[in-house]
Amino acid sequence: MSNARKPASARNLPTEIAPIGDVMRKLPRGSSSLPKNVVQHAQRIRLFYAIAHCVADKGYADTTMTDITRHAGVSRTTFYELFTDKEHCFLEGFRIMSGIHMQSARSALDTSESLADRSIAALKAYNDRIVEQPMLAKAFIVEAQAASPAIRKALQQAQAQWADIIKDWLKQIRAAHPDVPLATENTLQMVVAGMYRFAVDTTRHTGDDTDARLLDLTRFTWSALGLYGWARKLGSTTRRWGAPTR
Repeated sequence: MSNARKPASARNLPTEIAPIGDVMRKLPRGSSSLPKNVVQHAQRIRLFYAIAHCVADKGYADTTMTDITRHAGVSRTTFYELFTDKEHCFLEGFRIMSGIHMQSARSALDTSESLADRSIAALKAYNDRIVEQPMLAKAFIVEAQAASPAIRKALQQAQAQWADIIKDWLKQIRAAHPDVPLATENTLQMVVAGMYRFAVDTTRHTGDDTDARLLDLTRFTWSALGLYGWARKLGSTTRRWGAPTR
């Protein structure tokens, strides 16, 4: 068995992860008659949920192979047919979750709405994913920071991709409003760090007023990027955003 890890390309990311209740059911009797790729896909998703559940519950370091395979309802043999080790399984789960979050944000930004409303929709999509799947968020966002060097590197790469998404959105704003300042790399990194902190806090304070917290995240993001005019109008009833800087 090769130890080479070849992440799938972005185009192979599933648009959704199936509901956990569907995935965690055992495969039907006679599943050996199903195409191998169908069975393996179901097993991979089950293992993603299993490692997320265990890591969210126990932390990455204390999660064992026995924990993962028992929770997923698969054998160790099956696990090693799909992944080289615990880290590989976690990294692939992180890749899928991160890809889905980014896909949601990009879809929200690629609409006919105003540039300000696109940003609000993108941040809401980001927040909704965290609220809808708090277990995945806790495992693949909160615990990723303390997991392993390779996983921390993957987290840093994902954060760099978020910075690129923000940078592309800002380019569209500057094309329409040349007075909007250029964002430095440090500024983009601080905005992404704020988003990460928001995600961590959201998983820990699920009972809080989500709308109010999301409003704070949007105001922080816009202010950090010099969009003070829009930031001042957040929470008002007007949808006429006007100039972003004043």
